[in-house]
Amino acid sequence: MKAIIGNEKAQKILSDSVKNETFSHAYLFSGPVSVGKTTFAIEMARTLLCKDDAGEDCACPSCHLVASMSHPDLHYLSSTGAGIEEVREITRQLAMMPYQSSYRVAVITHVQDLTIQALNSFLKTLEEPKDNTVIIMTTENKATLLSTIVSRTRQVSFGPVADKVVFEYLNQELGVKKERAKDLSIVAAGRLGMAVSLSETEVDANAQIRDGENFLRVFRSDSIVDKLFLAAKLASVKEGLREQIPAISATVRRILLATQLQKKESELGDIVSALDALAAGDELLRKNINPKLVFESVLLRSI
Repeated sequence: MKAIIGNEKAQKILSDSVKNETFSHAYLFSGPVSVGKTTFAIEMARTLLCKDDAGEDCACPSCHLVASMSHPDLHYLSSTGAGIEEVREITRQLAMMPYQSSYRVAVITHVQDLTIQALNSFLKTLEEPKDNTVIIMTTENKATLLSTIVSRTRQVSFGPVADKVVFEYLNQELGVKKERAKDLSIVAAGRLGMAVSLSETEVDANAQIRDGENFLRVFRSDSIVDKLFLAAKLASVKEGLREQIPAISATVRRILLATQLQKKESELGDIVSALDALAAGDELLRKNINPKLVFESVLLRSI
């Protein structure tokens, strides 16, 4: 499907469901930020709600309504900032008969950000679903979810796509110039959504690569002042906070690869430690820990 790039296993699940008309009542899409989980969920909703053939270029009224997120049988909730009342409203909507289509579809993103109380209020809907209801949830951290939630869903894993695929999509589909597409594919580290978002701004991909190099320099440094200063700088970003660590990690991984190729074994330990610290920091950010504390923890781990 044109809307979905990479993640062929997930594509096969959807195509098989369409072919055999065997949709599960609930899905859990899990994987890193910006790898296509929400795009896939909306495309799946379009397929379910389409009144024609749900082809890639379908122009039926239902598909237009889904594209504008205004279909009366599509219910979307971003869990970031949502509470129990918003979840109860989704539950109330799903209890009704479909208005225009054969299904009611709920797309709930970042479900790991919901409170335990909100998740518990939604559990009955998962346990006793209506025949005409499909619930699609996305998460960046499946491990933090209640096992009772996970066990009642069909789980679909998403992962980063190859840099070459990101480059080709930016260059051939979006018309991004080759050099910029190459730089953005490096920074995005397999996260197509991030690459597309960056391509729509004036962001300097080379500057982001330099930021990654600077992070590694400070991580290796013995200066606590430099570490605390950089932590405060990284935490001050308002937009795209959760995308910082993946972008920095992409640069550090490429430095690791270059170091391995150059057989500089004495430098490998620090780089691997930096990647481990970044992974731990990414986990903490997903749990909504204070960003400044997260970046301080990441950078001070080298001391």
